Amino acid sequence: MVVPPLTARPAAPPVRRRQDERSEQARSGLLLSARSLIAADGIERLTLEAVGRDAGYSRGIVGYHFGSKSGLIAALLENAVDDLVALFQRDEPPSASTAAAVLAAMRDRIARDPYGTRFEIGLLARCSAADDPLLRDRVALYNKRVREIFSSIKGPDGAGNPAGQQAGAILLAAIRGLCQQWLVDEAFDIIGAFTALENMLRPSSGR
Repeated sequence: MVVPPLTARPAAPPVRRRQDERSEQARSGLLLSARSLIAADGIERLTLEAVGRDAGYSRGIVGYHFGSKSGLIAALLENAVDDLVALFQRDEPPSASTAAAVLAAMRDRIARDPYGTRFEIGLLARCSAADDPLLRDRVALYNKRVREIFSSIKGPDGAGNPAGQQAGAILLAAIRGLCQQWLVDEAFDIIGAFTALENMLRPSSGR
């Protein structure tokens, strides 16, 4: 009796992978809708039902992914932290950056995505004064990462910065002041202001 050769059984479709992809796609869509609704109507008027409807899902899907309105806003703040980290994940670690290089990176990010950057600045400002402990925790995490980056930057000549945290705090205060001005006056030339501050911090060629 001749036994027919065994053939490989077709691989099962990657159901789990497709489910994960659909879940991530839904989550991203919900966050985009939340951003759009907050920008249009403010945080106070944001509801899970409105977010789900805008994204083409039910309110239950929003609750499944984020739990609550606070959880949804916290996820937006977490994205802001991720954006900040990604901004400085270049060939060199943040500690190898000079103050001028940090400013240039932030200026370029504003130029690439002024709407997204302005939205994040406004969201952080609003959530900083929130009573919700979850939102305050996310704002604290963002501020912690910002301080880590700015306290480790090097001096204008690329050497170690002896002032460290103090110099970083001064630079951070200047940047936040410019960003606050941009929030209250959309016509403010934020790119020009960052460029001017960057030029002030670059080492003089005549030295």
